[in-house]
Amino acid sequence: MALRISPLGPILVDRSSPVPLYFQVAQQLEQAIESGNLPPGTRLENEVLLADQLGLSRPTMRRAMQYLVDRGLLVRKRGLHRFGSDQLQALRHVERRHF
Repeated sequence: MALRISPLGPILVDRSSPVPLYFQVAQQLEQAIESGNLPPGTRLENEVLLADQLGLSRPTMRRAMQYLVDRGLLVRKRGLHRFGSDQLQALRHVERRHF
């Protein structure tokens, strides 16, 4: 199943792949961030909507997003979505802190 998040292009998940679904999603979002297709400050839909659009469970989508947050590629901001759920904003790869 594919999800189109403009200007990302489609996010594809392959359920027959041995690669975990959360990691497939995270890798594609990471590529979009690092390539500049997802510029800093871009707001993504909330995890529930993204999960629904991809046909994934919320925990799977949350894990994908948390993976990117942990890597410093996304930040969560509360209160930006009209339903009160977390929003994610993309940060450029070069803005990550390297320890």
